[in-house]
Amino acid sequence: MVKRDDKTAKVDFLRVLKMDSNYQKINNILGNIYYRLAIYDSAVIFFTKVLQADQGSADYTYLRADSRFESGDFKGALDDAIRLMSLDPDNDKAPWIAGLASWELNNYSGALNYFTLCIAMDSTNANYFGFEVWSMIRCKNIRPACMT
Repeated sequence: MVKRDDKTAKVDFLRVLKMDSNYQKINNILGNIYYRLAIYDSAVIFFTKVLQADQGSADYTYLRADSRFESGDFKGALDDAIRLMSLDPDNDKAPWIAGLASWELNNYSGALNYFTLCIAMDSTNANYFGFEVWSMIRCKNIRPACMT
């Protein structure tokens, strides 16, 4: 049996995709391959194609939000995270990405609101508390002594 890696598989799937660009399984697989390879701009393209056919998919909305965030499209990530909150209100990843994207967009009060929501959903995640504190500091424009 021939051992195959993600990059070889990607080439094979691209060949198949040229034959039928609407084939959802291929878009799904390619999106996931690009995501695993941390080629987020390409992952966004394929997750978008999946979402065009299945607009109610919380899983792919999350993956596209995360890919957009990782590729630096913070506005797109925020839009997807807000959409994800309406699709899956119990998913604490949605306000987390919304908070991180808001932070990157220098909207610290928005970030604070999202991180506070994260804590309400999962009070055991230390990351949520840390970012909530930093958001409070940025909202009040306070610089802790350790940063001066």
